[in-house]
Amino acid sequence: MFRAKRIDKIIPISVALVNNNRAEQYCGTVVIGLDQEPPTLDPHASPSAVTFQIIASVTESLLYLTPERQLQPWLAESWEVSADGKAFTFRLRKDVKFQDGQPLTAEVVKWNFDRIVDPNFKAGGALNALAGYSGSEVLDEHRVTVQFKKPYAPFLTAVAGGTLSLVSPRAVNERGDSFGQRPVGTGVFAVAEYIGPKPSWCRRSSVNWASRPTSNPRRGRPGMRITTSA
Repeated sequence: MFRAKRIDKIIPISVALVNNNRAEQYCGTVVIGLDQEPPTLDPHASPSAVTFQIIASVTESLLYLTPERQLQPWLAESWEVSADGKAFTFRLRKDVKFQDGQPLTAEVVKWNFDRIVDPNFKAGGALNALAGYSGSEVLDEHRVTVQFKKPYAPFLTAVAGGTLSLVSPRAVNERGDSFGQRPVGTGVFAVAEYIGPKPSWCRRSSVNWASRPTSNPRRGRPGMRITTSA
């Protein structure tokens, strides 16, 4: 028998269309209730699924897993798996930039995965997703081979998930400890501000890769407001 789960705390997330004029008029709002607050918005550090419910449109992954559990290209336009199942080579799209303008390159992919396994970094679920990782080899600007100590068939599914989504190395270095409040990815939304239970904003990113739909200027500029309440 299905039994409804009681939610004692609601965290409403309102999604609004933000006009480009100074008045910032709104033409629609969607409110989503969550049962807890995320410990961080850094995808590599978070142990909580709530993080990824919020930043799913902020950071993106090399591959995409459809609802039918089929893998599709995303930030990587193609991939190959070695015969022994220990190496995965990705060919990256050439038209992708992070929200701070940094291009997506093979070096950036390597930096992201190396960051997760760095013993000086407190990783969340991302560390389990990279179990057995032995390093990444940059083949050229847009090709990278990710290597494991043993055959690791689940990696392709893992690399389509939020825990292994990619962030801007420049932003991590510049923002330091505050990066967990304002992560920078390649998605259609950029985090403008996140401060615990206070109202926070995600605005549509002005830097998007080629296949991104653009905003209708008559409709305004989409944005996402994140607030919490007890």
